[in-house]
This record gives sequence, structure tokens and C-alpha cells, in this order.
Amino acid sequence: DFGDLSKGTSGVRRIEVKNDTFLPMWIGIVKIGGISDLVKIDKNYFVLKPRAEQKIEFTTYIPASAKVNTVYNGRIYLFKIPVVTLSS
Repeated sequence: DFGDLSKGTSGVRRIEVKNDTFLPMWIGIVKIGGISDLVKIDKNYFVLKPRAEQKIEFTTYIPASAKVNTVYNGRIYLFKIPVVTLSS
């Protein structure tokens, strides 16, 4: 939730993703809904090494041309998928 933002302003939210396993994890973030075009993600679609952590920053900017009293909804999904390599 970025709260109430006025036209021409921005909001920032940060999360920390941890991989507490012995396997590398593929990290992917998907944005959906009306806010998806307004949210920028500083790091996406990457592999997080075992026992590592990564901070990710989400920034939203409400343009000066935005309509007054408009609600922008949406969701952000973060996927953590183990990377398994098969040996032949």
C-alpha cells in the first residue's frame, strides 16, 4: 500500500527477500491491475544465491496529469522458485 499520493508525487516501499535454503532461487515479480504501469521495480527476474538476501525497492509515481480522486488498485506477486540443475 502506497497510501494517498498527490499528483506529481512518489512513494517508495522496500522489501528484503531471503533465501535460507541450500538451493539457488529464481526471483520474479509480476505487477497486475491499474497501478502496474505506475510502479517501478529496481531489481526483477534474478537468481538469489543460497543463504543470500536482496533488498528490492518499489517506487510509484503519480503523474501530474492523473485524475483527482482516482483510486489505482493492483497487486504485486513475488515468486521464489528453486533452481535445480540436472547432471547427466
